[in-house]
Amino acid sequence: MELAKAIAVESDIENLITAKVGCENLVILNGGNAEIIVENGSLDDVSVVKIKEIAVKHTGMPVDNITIVEMEY
Repeated sequence: MELAKAIAVESDIENLITAKVGCENLVILNGGNAEIIVENGSLDDVSVVKIKEIAVKHTGMPVDNITIVEMEY
């Protein structure tokens, strides 16, 4: 049940990031931390704030537990 809930939250966050920031992304929730991987060139100050707001709202995690990185090719 917990795994299914985590997968649903990851999917919801991914969809909101795509809609609000306009970039491909992958969200991984693990042990009270969130790692959000976004496509290269999509991060700026505004998008980072939007992504963190989405993640905090949907996970309840503190901002310090959320990591955002760009994909490396």
